[in-house]
Formats: sequence, C-alpha cells, structure tokens
Amino acid sequence: MILKHSVIFLDTNVFQSQNFTTGRNLNDLLKISNEQEIQICIVDITYRECLKRIESNLTKSKTAVKKIIASLNKDCNILRQLDHYKPFFEIPKVDVGVEYSNMKEIFDEFLSDYKVEIVNSDIANHVEVFDQYFNKEKPFGLGQKKDEFPDAFIINTIEHWCKLNNVSTFVISSDNDMIDYKSKNFDVIESLGEMLHHFATATELNERVDNLLMDNIGDPLEELISHLKINTDEVTLLLYQRLLTDPYYVGLEYEPGDVKDTHVDSLIITSIEENTIQAELRVKIIIQIPFTYNDLSLANYDSEDDRYWNIYHVSENSIYELDLSLMTEFIYEIEGDEVLEFSFDSIYDYSLNDFDKIEENIDSVSEFED
Repeated sequence: MILKHSVIFLDTNVFQSQNFTTGRNLNDLLKISNEQEIQICIVDITYRECLKRIESNLTKSKTAVKKIIASLNKDCNILRQLDHYKPFFEIPKVDVGVEYSNMKEIFDEFLSDYKVEIVNSDIANHVEVFDQYFNKEKPFGLGQKKDEFPDAFIINTIEHWCKLNNVSTFVISSDNDMIDYKSKNFDVIESLGEMLHHFATATELNERVDNLLMDNIGDPLEELISHLKINTDEVTLLLYQRLLTDPYYVGLEYEPGDVKDTHVDSLIITSIEENTIQAELRVKIIIQIPFTYNDLSLANYDSEDDRYWNIYHVSENSIYELDLSLMTEFIYEIEGDEVLEFSFDSIYDYSLNDFDKIEENIDSVSEFED
C-alpha cells in the first residue's frame, strides 16, 4: 500500500487521547512522518482547543491532588513516622496558572521539535460555514449544534488550504462529525493506529508480511487471551481507577477479577520490523470483579461532627464488560510464503475505552461503623 497524500492534519482528540505529548502512537507517527518528509499540520483552532483542554485537565488535576493530600493527612497520617513514606506527604499543590504556562511551553516545544505546521484559520470562508449551519449540512446536520462551529471552521480551513496548495491530505480524527463529513480534498482516518498501519504496509514487502501474518493470527491471539486470563490485575486496575472518580464508590477496594470471556473486535498492525510487529487491538472482556466500598446514597452529613451517618459497607462480586485498547508486540519468522514462527510476546500498554456492569451481584451489605 502506497500513501497517497504527503500531508496529514491532526484533530484535537488525537492529542487529548495521547496525553498531548507523551503517547507512543503519536510520537511514532510524528517521527515516521519526519523521516519520510510527510508534513504534519494542525489548524490554529485545534491548537487553541488543545491549550483549553490542557488547562481543563490541570484544573481537574488540582482537585484530584487536593483530595489525595486531604486523604493522606486524614487516613494515612501514621505513615509520616516511616521514612520511606515521607515523600508521599510532600506532594505540592497544583497552581493551574503556573503549570499551564509550563505545559504550554512543553506542548509548543513538542510541536516545534516535530516540525508541526500550524495553519491559520483566516483562510476559512465564514459564509460557507454559516450556509452549512442554516442548511443543516455536515458537520452540523439536523441537530444544528452551535458547539460544532469550531469543527466546521477547522474543516473549512483544511478544505481551502488543500485548494490553495493544490494537494490532498489525510485528517486523523475520532470525532463523528468529522468522520461523517465527505470531502474531495481529504480522507478521514479514525485512529493513529490505522494511520500507522498505512505506514507499516507502505511497501510491497511489508504488505506481504502483513497479509501472511493476518492469515495466521489465530494461535497468537489465543496466547494473548490466555495471558489476559492469567494476568487479570492490570485489567481490573483499569476499572478500579475509573470507578475511583465516581462519588458512589467511597473507600473502594478490589481483588483481581476472574475473566469469563474475551473477544477480539479488531487488530491493526502498526509497525513491522525484522521478526517483530506491534499491533493495536480492540478487545471486549467479560470479567467478574470483587469490590468493596462504602455506599453514601442514603447517608446524612452531620456538619457539626464533620461526618456521615447511615453509611453502608457493600461487598459485591459483579460482572462487567470492558472495552479495552491494547498495544501489543508479537514475534515472527517468515521464509518465502511460509510462516515459521508467529507468537504473542507482550502487552506494553492498556487503556479502558468504556465499561458496562452487565450483572450485579451484591454479596453483603452491613452498617458502616466509624
């Protein structure tokens, strides 16, 4: 497969999903693009949206850090007497203004290092954008959502940039309005993994390797599934971290879950090296997880005593469906058209896309005693 465009535009959600600068897929894409002299661009609106989300994330971080400090001082104060725990009590408070300036500098340097071009949106045609809005055309559609104006101006900017430079481009975006939009000037790629797959199979040799390996993927996937069933702590931890932000689960604790079923929805090879490939998988896992937590849904807060009354301690062993993205590595050996070896090696990154409690099993409920 040969890349048909020499320019790639990145949408805001690409940076958000990759923690703005640290994501491995994002760095791999930018590195390869620089090596192959493919220009990476963002619209200035995208740049400003990234800065806005950085500030928002810092604000959330400030709140989270305050809760951590309060919890350490209240519930873990005895640990101050032990030297190896003392550093945990030296967490600095988050100054959003100061850290925003620091993060902006890091982000700007990141874009500069990878030679990312920021395209000025003043080339957009506001008349065309408002015509789309009033005519209920994409990206607005029937909903006519006014908050889609930034996306509409980003799209219009890319359209006019392509016309002015007489080129076509890829746009990487997971935004449904961007995906549904039809353009003669750009093709939308829904993920960094999919874009990396284009790079990985850009030569006839690599495309042949890709086809051979995908035809023999069954056994390596079985090895991966067996690995997930044995090493459940990483998977359970992802859900635990998500539930910690839910006020319903106070004092949440967990034990590693029991995987009941696993299904691989998709697999994309993102890198082909000699005897090694990297792949991005979308996996659904049915898992039963023991949780314990304090239920405050019926509790009353006593401001004088600074405590809750009528708290219940819940022990449950419910079943969840987890939607995961896994970054994996496989090893292989090919001779001619024969695959001599192909096996699962490791998972080097997990992320939880979504989850659903499909069966609730409450083991016990008891009154909590302070």
